[in-house]
Amino acid sequence: MTVCQFKLSTTAVANQVELIRVRQDDDESQIFRATIFEDGKVKNLNGVSAEFNMVDAQHHIVVDDARIVDATNGIVEYQLRKEAMLSVGRCNAYFSFKSNKEVVYSTKDFNYNVIWSALSSPMHQGCDYVWTASDLIDSLKDWIEHAMGDFDDWFESVKEILASIDPGGVILNELLDARKSEPFNTKYKSLKERVDYTDSILKPLNEIENSLDLETFEPMFVGNLATFRNAVMQSFCIDIKSNQYYATQSDGKKPEGFVLSQISPNGSQLLSKMNFINGGHGTTFGLENENDTLYIWSFIRNDQGARKLIRVPYKAEGSIRDNENLKDYTPFSLTNIYFTPVIDEVNGYMLIRRGDLTCELRYLSDIKKGIDRVLYTVNIPETERDEERASQGSVSNGTTLYWYSGVTTTTARVTKYDFKTNKLIGTREFDFPNESGNGFSDNYREPEGLAYYINPHNGKESLLMGITVGGMQRRYNIVYAIHQHGAQEHFDSIRALGSQNYALTRGDGRAHSTPEGLKKLSDLRAAGEYYLNANAASILTDLPSPQFKGAGIFVKNITQQNYKSRQIVTRFSTTRKNLTMERSLDYDGVFGVWSVHDSRSIVAESVKPEDYSNKISNIKFAGEYYFNTESSILFKDHPEPGVAGWWLRVSSGNLSGGYVQELVKYSKSSVVIYQRIINLDGAGAWKKTIDV
Repeated sequence: MTVCQFKLSTTAVANQVELIRVRQDDDESQIFRATIFEDGKVKNLNGVSAEFNMVDAQHHIVVDDARIVDATNGIVEYQLRKEAMLSVGRCNAYFSFKSNKEVVYSTKDFNYNVIWSALSSPMHQGCDYVWTASDLIDSLKDWIEHAMGDFDDWFESVKEILASIDPGGVILNELLDARKSEPFNTKYKSLKERVDYTDSILKPLNEIENSLDLETFEPMFVGNLATFRNAVMQSFCIDIKSNQYYATQSDGKKPEGFVLSQISPNGSQLLSKMNFINGGHGTTFGLENENDTLYIWSFIRNDQGARKLIRVPYKAEGSIRDNENLKDYTPFSLTNIYFTPVIDEVNGYMLIRRGDLTCELRYLSDIKKGIDRVLYTVNIPETERDEERASQGSVSNGTTLYWYSGVTTTTARVTKYDFKTNKLIGTREFDFPNESGNGFSDNYREPEGLAYYINPHNGKESLLMGITVGGMQRRYNIVYAIHQHGAQEHFDSIRALGSQNYALTRGDGRAHSTPEGLKKLSDLRAAGEYYLNANAASILTDLPSPQFKGAGIFVKNITQQNYKSRQIVTRFSTTRKNLTMERSLDYDGVFGVWSVHDSRSIVAESVKPEDYSNKISNIKFAGEYYFNTESSILFKDHPEPGVAGWWLRVSSGNLSGGYVQELVKYSKSSVVIYQRIINLDGAGAWKKTIDV
């Protein structure tokens, strides 16, 4: 009887069950024996019955009674029947448990593979008889022992048998051919030698695929965190259900509390916050999902300074402070000890980080039931919490502990410990990549917060490290991570959802160039920022004003949901003031009137008479202009040419297209102002309105 023993969980994200193979036709001789866990603790199976459920590769469904052999220790067995091995291939299975004929809980799925037996293999379908390898070996031994013949004699005696088993020597030739590798042009002495060589190559690849190597893997940028305060972050977690970040920061008050920020999965949007009044520094906290509610595990104090370990539902824009209705989950042994909690929701543990540098691992279910039990402890060296290496975070995954330390003047360090042995098993100092390659903003970088994430879809794992950068009042928070192979794609995909996937500028931040030979701005409709030098702008036939002549121009198209745009044109000049005009533009090229952005400068907007056919009446766009004495002579419709320089003010138009032109004489000794009206019928006469 073959017994396959393994562990199954009713709460973990996925079961870690090694590959199970069962041979077809070996029914009634294969037993699955599973120990059932819940929240990392053995599940008591008293009061329930068990069923084995499976779906095979051909989508056959089997539901059969299983046997609970040790209810107290959570052990259940199922003896495989022929129906559970009907189809060769991968089978998905799980155990369910009933009370009063209703399923009350079940395990997560596990897999087993059904393989061919010698008699069920297609190789032997249609054969009248089958010789096994042991039959042939026994025949050879018998010949040698009794006849003392050689191999050739024996082979002659059994060649018909061999021929019946392997007509034409197909199988034998394939086995011999399998000893040679065509890609590597290598022939091995035996098939086992080749398989061993292949395994030696696959083993390191498997380690790369499934390991999380603290000491060698490159730290990858994950994202920024849009925390509520422009201040140092203390700790952060990822909710495995929503992928949202939660991060703490001191509230800056006395007595000190903290603000818990709820942040979008890509890290770029603050969704809400919750205040923990008198909650301390917010150094660590934990998340737990239960019945569609997210609970926060944290530390809080009352007005007298007494501490509590609390579990409260997250409430957007809410506040929490200690009161008599707030249950205290503090284990008795920690009554007078400072500590903060961290939750390993996947494995059902709570990490207690004590003020004396002792880390305890406990079952989360024990804490909730009031059971004061410590499973394992790790004693962190004093060197990991001194002036040069302040404690900056801790997190556990299963029975592995990660400790984060450092200050602005020292490197960020992660140390890795085994809870079961209380021993250090890894150390890494991180030099995180930064935007410029020459250091972080304001030359400030401090490690802040550590988190562990296991992707519920593929089981890939990530160790995430937070840092705060930027000077006072300019702080912002960044998350880096080392990942198992394939884990980074999850974060890249989420970050892309909130990214600007349309290039408004070139990849280096500079404006796009326009298509060569562009003749009309109305043909430039795609959203983005563009630049045309003076030569490219000179061939445009729909420049809004002659004032843009001789200069480069920036064009900015801002597009709405139906591809209608604001087209904004700005003159680029280092000697004249900025001149900006805009209009509305339809996707089909239909455009509205140009509007002028009002701008003031110590530099006047000078005009050239020749650009306006030597008529002031052709200066139609609202704004303030200036022309000198010589230019006033060239204007044919000037009321007092050649006596001084003049400011020209053009008003906005009315509903029928009329507007006011006003001339102001540039003179220290007198004030002379002329005004006139211009409409669709032409220009009115100048009227001197002031002459003093």
